[in-house]
Amino acid sequence: MPKRNSSVVGREFGNGVRDAIEQSGLTQRKLAELLDWQEAKVSDMVQGKGGVSEADVVRLLSYCRVPAAEVERLVALYRESREKGWLLFPEDGVPDQVHSLISQERLASKITVWSMNLVPGHLQIAGYIRAASEKSARIKPADIDELIRTKLERQAILRPGREFVFYV
Repeated sequence: MPKRNSSVVGREFGNGVRDAIEQSGLTQRKLAELLDWQEAKVSDMVQGKGGVSEADVVRLLSYCRVPAAEVERLVALYRESREKGWLLFPEDGVPDQVHSLISQERLASKITVWSMNLVPGHLQIAGYIRAASEKSARIKPADIDELIRTKLERQAILRPGREFVFYV
């Protein structure tokens, strides 16, 4: 069986599934038994590694009696985890995905970043972020200060003992 790796979105999805299982009062083992799955399948789902279909996701969440709004959110994350490399920026400021990315970056021991047009976010200074944001058609002027603050906070992960590779 090929090794499956998790992504930032996949891990966010897995965290949501883990929360759903915990709130149901079931263990992963018991849930796997009820669903007639191998326990590894539930474990991979919780770790955001895939190996399940959308129907599997809905079935598991139904057993856990997850509210409809949360099912929709987790199914959307599941679908997004199937896509490669896209991060959507909504019109209402810093997206939840960015906060999730920051959280997952704090856990990573190695980060590789490439950028064709801009200095990678981890290396940007406030003036650069402001100038790039002011040229963006997607970022509202009212959101620029919050974006700068968030990007600068993201740089806290740059410390010894971790590996970073930046391609520009």
